[in-house]
Amino acid sequence: MQISVFTHLKDTKTSKNLLSAKVEEIYIHGSETMVCREKMTLSRLIGFLMMVFSPVGLAFYTLWFFGLLKGFDPELALRLTVYALASFFFSIVGVLGYLVVTAPRSREGGEGG
Repeated sequence: MQISVFTHLKDTKTSKNLLSAKVEEIYIHGSETMVCREKMTLSRLIGFLMMVFSPVGLAFYTLWFFGLLKGFDPELALRLTVYALASFFFSIVGVLGYLVVTAPRSREGGEGG
């Protein structure tokens, strides 16, 4: 079992902000505990948090969707999901349309405006 503890985002020698964080990792092997200090980049920390919160979010959404959470409307879960998917789809279509309109065109015959 490994437990990571986030400590700070500054370089201890120069006091500059870094894109890495000091992390103290505690490895637990039965009755033996070993502490190891090493640097963990911010992207790895974000990835770790994504791995942790993904199943938590999925469990929450599943319970909400099937009406197993009291006080949360299951129909609202469905409506929010459809709205999020539609928003994502139309945002992508909008960005693609913008790229088509603003793309540089060659002046030598061929297609394009």
